[in-house]
Amino acid sequence: MQWAALSHCWGSSRQGITTAANIEDRKKKLELADLPILYTDAIKIVRKLGIQYVWIDSLCIIQDSNPDWSSESSKMDAYYNGAYLNISPSAASDSTMGIFSTANQHRAEYRSLAKLPCSSQTKHISGFLHLRRPGHGPLENNLSRRAWVLQETILSNRILWYDAHQLRWNCNSSSVAETHQSDISRMDNPPQKAIFKIPIIESSSTTTTHKAEGYENSVYMDRLKALAWWYSTLEDYTNREITYPDDRFPGIAGLAKEFSRRTGYHYVCGVWREDLIQGLCWTCLGTKQQASLTSVLPSWSWASTNGIESRASFGRLFPPKRLIPGDNAELLDIAVVNEGADIYGRVKSASLTLRGSWNYMSNQNLLKPPLFITSRDTRQKYDETWSGLDRGSQHMNVDQVIYTMDAPVDLHKPHDLIMSQDAICFQLAKWRHRPFLGPSNHHFMYCLILEPVDQSEELYRRTGFAEIPENLLETMQWSTGTVSII
Repeated sequence: MQWAALSHCWGSSRQGITTAANIEDRKKKLELADLPILYTDAIKIVRKLGIQYVWIDSLCIIQDSNPDWSSESSKMDAYYNGAYLNISPSAASDSTMGIFSTANQHRAEYRSLAKLPCSSQTKHISGFLHLRRPGHGPLENNLSRRAWVLQETILSNRILWYDAHQLRWNCNSSSVAETHQSDISRMDNPPQKAIFKIPIIESSSTTTTHKAEGYENSVYMDRLKALAWWYSTLEDYTNREITYPDDRFPGIAGLAKEFSRRTGYHYVCGVWREDLIQGLCWTCLGTKQQASLTSVLPSWSWASTNGIESRASFGRLFPPKRLIPGDNAELLDIAVVNEGADIYGRVKSASLTLRGSWNYMSNQNLLKPPLFITSRDTRQKYDETWSGLDRGSQHMNVDQVIYTMDAPVDLHKPHDLIMSQDAICFQLAKWRHRPFLGPSNHHFMYCLILEPVDQSEELYRRTGFAEIPENLLETMQWSTGTVSII
């Protein structure tokens, strides 16, 4: 069976959605007059192309049924990857805007040099090909801001984009546009599609990432490439808007399944058991709001960032060759309760139990006040300083502790009063920062900043991320213990 799929912005419109009240009537007949113009335009397109079916999420999922939503959302990868074509009206901000009208908003600004007739004998379609002068048009793309659309785009084998000034085509081998007749594939597909170039690794292969066999080992290298793709994709994903925070995991589930299929890694709340330490080494850029105690998104997962206002950054990660073995926290347990049977779907609760070294933030006795980072601007200044080190600068101050907080804090307070007196710093792993032109390495311990939820049960919530130079570690009093993080 051949079908097309639609990627679109919902906006505030709920017109035409399928509900428990109208599902039985829709099984008998679907009135086009009841649908918004975006959907009817999509139906016109697939009819012209000779495709019999079209999959539209708001029509094909019962929107007020949690069981149906959970079941169907777990199949998104099959719907988009199996579709013959993905129709993507990027110029339409919601379903009340037509595909054709929004795709013509700026078309008149780009006059055709010539108009050539074209036709398809197999589909019995005829039309005209307009040749234009090369150039860039408006870059507005409403779909690129939607979190759900990222996996829809990556999983689709063919995409027809309706931009405000042109049509664009993406497939697994090339990308072309009206304003660029030559291949422009590097603008859209290859970085995102890189996961499909990773060969499927046999389950019997070793699952460790930080292996001492050397980089010539093909399985090891394939997993490194896959992890690089995963963390890059997460940065893109968490920078996009999502209406319901609980959809953070379902919205990328299809990509997580593909990653697991190719690497053999085991998924839990957005991280991989086999690469847990790296998966916890994210920092929050922006103004993340402190999660309530009833939040089901675990504070230790990148999914607890809320998109646009804040996003997860894995910029502090370095290739595993720079992870120093032997200083890692030990995973004791991960307990997750999902809403349904799908481990990639929504969660009801999740906790992470680690054993390692920790100390109270109030007992660190630093000679120099730590640097607190709570926004994109301060993080950018810090990263620019680090880029100087990577270019070989020998003037980088390695006696500075860096705290990147997950939520805004009052920086006007004395540094020892900014966080709770019961907050702790928990060591994850030691990393080696090596300047490209410098003669020496700089070792840093990456840590989680945790505040107690219920100290009697040793239950904590993540509130930030710390980077401590190795030469300062010995000046602090560290204890060994077990913490559970929700």
